[in-house]
Amino acid sequence: MAKLSFILDKKKPNPQGLFPLKLKISTTGTSTCISTNIYCKERYFIGTPPQIVSKVAPQAKEINANLNCLYQKYYSAIVDLERNGQLKISSPAQIRMYANKSDKREETKISFSKVLLDVMNNYKNVGTKKICNYTNSLLQTFFNNDDIDFNDINYRSLFVFDEWMEDKGIHTNTRSIIMRQIRRVFNKAIEDDMISQSLYPFRKFKIKQAEKEKEFLSLDKFRLLMNADLQGGMAVARDFFLLSFFFCGINPIDLFYLKKPLDGIITFVRTKIAHKEPMPIHIKVQPEAQKIIDKYAGDNHMLCFAEHYANYKTFQSYINKRLRKVGKELAFEKCYYYLARYTWATYADKIGVSERIIGKALGHTGTSLADKRYISFDWGKVDDANRNVIDYVMNGEMNIL
Repeated sequence: MAKLSFILDKKKPNPQGLFPLKLKISTTGTSTCISTNIYCKERYFIGTPPQIVSKVAPQAKEINANLNCLYQKYYSAIVDLERNGQLKISSPAQIRMYANKSDKREETKISFSKVLLDVMNNYKNVGTKKICNYTNSLLQTFFNNDDIDFNDINYRSLFVFDEWMEDKGIHTNTRSIIMRQIRRVFNKAIEDDMISQSLYPFRKFKIKQAEKEKEFLSLDKFRLLMNADLQGGMAVARDFFLLSFFFCGINPIDLFYLKKPLDGIITFVRTKIAHKEPMPIHIKVQPEAQKIIDKYAGDNHMLCFAEHYANYKTFQSYINKRLRKVGKELAFEKCYYYLARYTWATYADKIGVSERIIGKALGHTGTSLADKRYISFDWGKVDDANRNVIDYVMNGEMNIL
C-alpha cells in the first residue's frame, strides 16, 4: 500500500537556517519526494495533516492550507489507482505522474504497444513474431488496455506481471522469453531516442531463468539411430537429422534453404539472427555429410526439399512427425530435430573442444570487441573440431583437443 507523509529534509538548511519541507510517497522498498517550496524551522514541524506546521509558525494557516491541498491531490490519485486496480503495480514515481496528469509539463506518452509491433515487423522468423504477439496479448490483458505506455511498465509492474503470469501457469522459461522481448522493446526505444534511460526498468528487475537438464542422445542411441533400417519418411527425417549433426547442429530452416557448397564449403547466415547482420558461417562438407547430400541433391539448392515443398513450415511439420515416429520405433524417450544440435555440442565438449569454438560452430555471435572488430576467425578450427566429433561417433576415437 502506498503511503503519504510530510518530512523535513535536514540535510541542507537555507541561509536562514530553515529546512525544506517535502511530501514523501512510499511503497514497499522505494519512495520519492516532492518539493513543496516551503521552508520551516525544526521546532515548528509537526507533519501530521491537517496540522503540518505548528499554529505558532509564521503564516501557519496559509502554509497548512496549501500543504493539505497538496496532500489531498496525491491521496486522491492513490485512491483512484486503487479503484482501477493499478495501485499495486504503480511505483511512487508513477503515482506522482498520475497525480500530475493534467499538468502541462507531463511527458508526452510513448506507446510501448506500437514499438513492440514495429520490432515484430522487423523479424523474419515466424516463431519470433508469434512471441511478440503473445507478449502483446498478455500485456494488454494484464493492464486491461489495448495501448500500453512505456510509463506503465516499471520495476514494480514487471514484478506483479511476472507473478500474474506464474499464477496463470506460465512456466519460468516461457516468462523469461516474454520478459526478454519486453526488454528488447525498451532497448529499441532508448536506441531510437524515443524514451530516456530513466524509464529502463531492467537495471533492478532480474529476469528469472530455470535451469533445465540439457538433452542429448547418448553415443549408443546415436549409433542406433544412424544404423537403423528405416524406410520412407522416417529414413528421410533421420537423414535430415544426421545432416544437421554433420554440419555442427545447423538449424533446420538454414539447412532447408542452404545453397550448393562452393569448393566443399557451405556458407550461410543463421535466419534466427539475420536481422542483426552477423558474419556468415563457413563449414566444410565432411564425407559423411556428402553421402546424404548426394541422396537428396537439389537443382538450385544443396537439398531438393526447398524445391519440392511449398514452404519450410510444411516440410518442418513433415520432419517433426516422422522423427517422433522414429523415436517410438527405436524406443527413445524423445526424438526431435534440435537433439542433433544439442548432441553435437555435448560430444564436442566431451572431447575437449573449447567453448569459443563450440559457440562459433553453433553460430553464436561474438560479444567481445576483439571478435567484432579485429579477429578474422579461422573456420578451419571448427572443421577440425567437427571432424573429431564425427570420428568420436563413427569409430569411438576421442582425440582430446
